[in-house]
Amino acid sequence: MSSTTVDRLQRLEEEVRGLREEVKAGNALVLAILQKMVPITREDFPIQTLERLKEMDEKLYEKVDTYTPLFKSIINNNIVTNLNKIISPDVIMEINYGGTLNIPTNRWIRH
Repeated sequence: MSSTTVDRLQRLEEEVRGLREEVKAGNALVLAILQKMVPITREDFPIQTLERLKEMDEKLYEKVDTYTPLFKSIINNNIVTNLNKIISPDVIMEINYGGTLNIPTNRWIRH
């Protein structure tokens, strides 16, 4: 092998080592992020109680962007028809957004 070929191989090996380190660092970052995520799945819906609604609100607060695809897949571009797939009709009636509440509305809605 010529010295030029050997030099190129050595540079490529160094590049590969560098890329491996970058991938390892990236993997560590992804794992750290995943560990901080609140695991919420389709099985968590519909929300059946006000207590569970509050729990979910606390879990999702400031992480809404993470779970937007999940909500979009559940609602399927029709919130009027599919809201009951997110919140059960019993909870919807208990909250009663169109009328009066036993509890303040702003207790359940963050601004």
